[in-house]
Amino acid sequence: MKRIIIVLLGVLSIAACGKQNESNAPSFSLAEPSAIVSMHSPPEIEQPGDRMENAPNTPDLKMPAKIIKNAEVRMQVDRLDPSYTKVKAIVAKYNAYFGSDNRSQSDNEITQNMNIRVPAVKFDSILEELVNEGIYINYKNVSAVDVTDQFVDVEARMKTKKEVELRYLALLKDAKKVSEILEVENNLRTIREEIESFEGRMKHLKDQIAYSDINLAMYQTLEYKTKPKVSFGSQVVESLANGWTNLRGFTLHVIAAWPFLIPILLIAIAIKKWLSRKK
Repeated sequence: MKRIIIVLLGVLSIAACGKQNESNAPSFSLAEPSAIVSMHSPPEIEQPGDRMENAPNTPDLKMPAKIIKNAEVRMQVDRLDPSYTKVKAIVAKYNAYFGSDNRSQSDNEITQNMNIRVPAVKFDSILEELVNEGIYINYKNVSAVDVTDQFVDVEARMKTKKEVELRYLALLKDAKKVSEILEVENNLRTIREEIESFEGRMKHLKDQIAYSDINLAMYQTLEYKTKPKVSFGSQVVESLANGWTNLRGFTLHVIAAWPFLIPILLIAIAIKKWLSRKK
C-alpha cells in the first residue's frame, strides 16, 4: 500500500512539471495572409520627395539671362571720309559687320547711315570707340531687352513637339492599314511644320542675342551755298529754247506716228464719198 502511494505521488509530480513547461513554451499560430505578404514583401522604396525634405538646401541651377542689346546713335564728325574709314577699321577689329551702309547728301550736310552687327559680348567696347569718333553727339540711346522667358518657352515647346514626333514615328511603324498610315503621316506633317516654325523662332532669337545692333548716323556739315539768281532775260531765252525743244519733239512724234495716220485718212475719204452719194 505504501509503495502504491509513492508511485501515485511520483506520477502526479511528473504531470505537474509537464504542465509548467508547457505554459512557459512559446505558442505558434497560423499567420494571416496579409502578415505573410508583409513578411516576404520587398522593403519600401524611398520616394524622391522624402529624401529632398531631409536634404540640405541646394541652389537652383538657372539659365543665364538672354539679353538683346541695341543702340541708336547720331553724331557729327569733323570730316566724314576719314571718320568713315576709322569706323570700318573698328568694325573689322571687333569681328562685326555692316547690316546696311548708305550715304545721302543735302544742301547743308552729308550723312553716312550704318547698321552695325556686333558680337554681344563686345557691344559696350565697340560702342564706346564709335562714339569717341564724334565731335558732337545728337543722341545715344541704348536698350536691353530680357528675352529669357521667351527663349525658355520656345525651347520647351520645340522639345515637346519633337517628343510627339517620335511617338508618331513609332505609331507609323506599327500601322497596318492604309487609312492608319495616311492619318499618322498627316499628323506627322503638321507636327514637323510646327517644329520648323519653332526652330525658325529659336534661330532668330539666338541671332538677336548673339549679335547686337548699332544704328549709327554719322554726318558732316557743309557750307550752305545759295543758288545764283537768274535774270529775266536769261529766263526768256531759256523758255524759248525749251519751247523750241518741245515743238521739235512733238513734230518728231507726229512723224513717227505716220503708220496710224494712213488708216485714219482712208476712213475719212470713205465717209466723205458715202455722204456725197447720199445727197
